[in-house]
Amino acid sequence: MKSKKEYKPILVFYLSRPLDSKSFNEIKEATGYNVISICTDTNERVEIISVDKATVVEDVRKYLKDQLIKSNNNGTI
Repeated sequence: MKSKKEYKPILVFYLSRPLDSKSFNEIKEATGYNVISICTDTNERVEIISVDKATVVEDVRKYLKDQLIKSNNNGTI
């Protein structure tokens, strides 16, 4: 049987200076997202990108559904 791969959206931070490792880890832990930081000279922003080429809305729905299933399997809501 094929095992289900855990799904996590990716947060991409475009910042004028890199995130320090403490901030990077705090964001990753608080959101459950994979986090990437890219230095840029232009406008700073944060994007959620798709792992499986779905739209951002579908990505967020899929992630939330996976988290709900995971919570229900642990006996918590």
